[in-house]
Amino acid sequence: WQFVSGGVSEASRAQDALISNRPLDAWKERVALRARLASHDVGDLEAEALAALGVAAAAIGQYAAAVEDFREAVDAAALTGDLDLEGTVRRLAEHAELLVQQSIAAGDFKG
Repeated sequence: WQFVSGGVSEASRAQDALISNRPLDAWKERVALRARLASHDVGDLEAEALAALGVAAAAIGQYAAAVEDFREAVDAAALTGDLDLEGTVRRLAEHAELLVQQSIAAGDFKG
């Protein structure tokens, strides 16, 4: 991945955790990176990193958080002009939105 600024360690560790089938560890890295983003300790992330955070959220059923990450990834991808990337992350966002609706309907929405 290439990143605009910072956040490389958490996003990379989240991806590694997902590859190693450790979704809770990926979620922890997502939470840590989101905290750093909120406190402006790191700059903006590129679409691929945001999408990885969305996958980490979705992997443990945090679909609303996944939607947030994927929507940000769509915005970041749009800035690059890469229509394939934008389309891919847009489909991920749409799928996560569907999972939110299914989770609400099933009564197990985690927020």
